[in-house]
This record gives sequence, structure tokens and C-alpha cells, in this order.
Amino acid sequence: MTGLWQVSGKNKLTFLQMIRLDISYANNISPWLDIKILLVTVPAIAKMVYEAAASRIAARAGSARAGAGAEGAEGAGSPDR
Repeated sequence: MTGLWQVSGKNKLTFLQMIRLDISYANNISPWLDIKILLVTVPAIAKMVYEAAASRIAARAGSARAGAGAEGAEGAGSPDR
């Protein structure tokens, strides 16, 4: 299921902000608000998936660079080279 705070920032909101959005929803409940929330859900999920994927790619790139730097530093002083 979805809700107003889930499409309004989810993990980026404070607990108090989430509660306020839930109260706002309860005070303004209507079929039109439900439709709006449903329509905003798909882009919100797509954004969340994109951000998670970008974060994973950045983390992999960072660890690959760190690993390459460590190998280069170790190999530079090696008497075998």
C-alpha cells in the first residue's frame, strides 16, 4: 500500500513529518487525494530505485578506485618489478 508520506519523501522525512502528513491525509481524505497519491506512487518508486542503483554504482566505483590505488602503492616499492 501507499500513503501520503510514502510519496512525500519516505526515508528523508522525520518521524514528526510523517505523523503530520498522516494527520493531514486523515483530515483531508477524499477519492481525489487517493487518486493523486496513487499517481505519484509510480514516479516515487522509480526515483527510489534510481537513487539506490546510483548509490550502489558509486560505492562500487569508489571501492574499485581504492583497490587500484592500494595495489599501485604496494607494487611500486616491490623489488620484483
